Amino acid sequence: MWRYWMTGKPSNRIARRIWFAILVFGVWYGAILYYFLAYLPGTGKGENENLERPANETQGSEDMRANGDRGKMRVFGRTLLSAWLLLFLTVALAFAFPKPFSRIIGLFAPYFQLIPMFLLIVTATYGLIRVYRAGMIRTK
Repeated sequence: MWRYWMTGKPSNRIARRIWFAILVFGVWYGAILYYFLAYLPGTGKGENENLERPANETQGSEDMRANGDRGKMRVFGRTLLSAWLLLFLTVALAFAFPKPFSRIIGLFAPYFQLIPMFLLIVTATYGLIRVYRAGMIRTK
């Protein structure tokens, strides 16, 4: 349902925001509701609509570039990826060299559960922002 929300028929801004919230917070039930109330009426009754975007229509990343947000999102995405790589490298080094690395890890031990949780929350938020921006391009 997320793919149809991003690439389906254009609708007004308020409706797309409401459906976005229903899909995010409704999880399975929101997707079922969206299927019956938005997807089926938009694609049913013999309409054979191609859900892919036309070649002349811009993609989300190109629109973000036009708005000046693409650079910020790119830097944030790369920073987020670097943080994940650093976390995995830290864990790998802790397993490879347990004795010498325990002194270094000892400084961060109280926060070692908070760091992955923070990264998970930030990664989920980053993904939702990307999906939201890509879907809001199709507003009327």
